[in-house]
Amino acid sequence: MRGQYFSFDVIVALALFVLTFMFVLSYWFSIHSVMETQYSSSQDVAQRIGNALMTPGIPENWESDFSSAQSIGLATNYTNPVISEDKWTELSGQTSDDIEEKLNSGGWHVCINITTVGNTGTSSDMAGNCTLPDSAYSTVYTRIGAANFTSTGEGIKPAILKVIVWRDANTSLIR
Repeated sequence: MRGQYFSFDVIVALALFVLTFMFVLSYWFSIHSVMETQYSSSQDVAQRIGNALMTPGIPENWESDFSSAQSIGLATNYTNPVISEDKWTELSGQTSDDIEEKLNSGGWHVCINITTVGNTGTSSDMAGNCTLPDSAYSTVYTRIGAANFTSTGEGIKPAILKVIVWRDANTSLIR
């Protein structure tokens, strides 16, 4: 009986077990890698868009003609990165597809939210596609700055710029 412990069928069963275990382990790490890539990619996109919005854009006066904008930004100019009310109003009036195209979002949906704190309290306004489905995978990037809303008579006041990028979980991650 002792000699049969390392019989051919035990060796084959052990080899099959090791191969199956290695396949499952490989599959697990590939799924983990794809999820990590998606998370890293969404962070990069959200940060890139948030930083681009704190520039005036190209051309700097794109708010007068949105279709001519090569890159959109909300700042008044490069030396004074205060969010312009005119640029925000123009951006808020655009479709989410147009906003995502001008921001070069790379297939990610974008929602931009500005919350301002003034003498009359806190107010919030949104632009872009801000309806996230239950299956969405999203990342939020936040910048604190100032907004110049002179038409309301409040002038420059503190503002929080929040950029949310998301992609439906059923969308392919490979682009």
